[in-house]
Amino acid sequence: MNRSTLPLHRRTRTERRVLAMLRGEEHVATDAGLDGFARLRDRAIECGMRIQPPATRYTSDDELVLLACLADAQRIASTAMLSIDERLKKDITRCAEILIRHNLRLSPLTLYSGRNATKI
Repeated sequence: MNRSTLPLHRRTRTERRVLAMLRGEEHVATDAGLDGFARLRDRAIECGMRIQPPATRYTSDDELVLLACLADAQRIASTAMLSIDERLKKDITRCAEILIRHNLRLSPLTLYSGRNATKI
């Protein structure tokens, strides 16, 4: 899952902001929030996922999977879409809560971003 030919401008404004936080180019208002996204980025890389460098105009399949997981974690009735590492799941949940506190809710359509993903 390392394709990176998906144009960033085709994503919603909220998705672009979340990707900027994940890549480290945009920071949330609190240090705890920044810590959460830095930890998620590091954990995802540890798990073999590809996170694009800041200012890249394309998204990777792995970033879309993380967006889908974050969108799922923001739902009241979250469903396990993918089989993912437990530590990564905790970081995703923490970041989803940070996004909610900052009034950044990912669209239900974002859930379909990672539909072609395999096990992480």
